Amino acid sequence: MPDRSIFSGKRDYTILRLLWDNALRRGEIARLNISDVNLSDRFIWIQEKAKQTNSA
Repeated sequence: MPDRSIFSGKRDYTILRLLWDNALRRGEIARLNISDVNLSDRFIWIQEKAKQTNSA
């Protein structure tokens, strides 16, 4: 389990949760941009492999 008291641990934990909770692929997470994340609405736009857009 990542050490969530440091930045890299928080980052790694978030990536693991995205992978597990939303069944995302590595490439989908790697393609995320800061503009894809809306924290106020708790929404993330995911670009799929086939260039379709889904939300998580």
